[in-house]
Amino acid sequence: KLAGISAGKTDMHTGGMSIDDMRGFLDKLNLEFEGKKAEREALSKEQAENQKSLKSLEHMKNVNCDISRLGELEFLRCRFGKVPKGGYKMLGTYLADLDIIFLKTDEDENNIWGFYFVAHEDAERVDDIFTSLYFERVMFPRGIEGNPAQIAEALKKRNDDIAVKAKELEKKTSDILEEY
Repeated sequence: KLAGISAGKTDMHTGGMSIDDMRGFLDKLNLEFEGKKAEREALSKEQAENQKSLKSLEHMKNVNCDISRLGELEFLRCRFGKVPKGGYKMLGTYLADLDIIFLKTDEDENNIWGFYFVAHEDAERVDDIFTSLYFERVMFPRGIEGNPAQIAEALKKRNDDIAVKAKELEKKTSDILEEY
């Protein structure tokens, strides 16, 4: 006897469902839960990426242009990110030999934040140099336009919307459990 059920044939109440029907039901239920879990994970990931972007935007507070348009320049490539202060000092050596412009936007304890601009034909070589100096490029979510303050506002609103969707998703999951 295990859990009050003896081995062999039992008279368990199945609600009129066959074993195959039960399996189908449980598979469907599992599929619903897996779908909700995947949705929650996607929302959580997007929210975390938005938070990371918001932190990076703080280092552009003195920039007042539509930064989404900087990626559309006809003859130049533009990159935004941070470079350790040691790498920034070494950058001066490369600036003399290459046609690049570095615009510092902020500085913290360890890093210099800014944009660099380079001609399209030199972009790969310059990107390699910046990578060797431990430049960390920052990418912003696509489809959001404006200056840093406007983008920050859009990201905050998007995170608020995500929080609402997450609550709705939680409620739907709870409703599924109550239904069965």
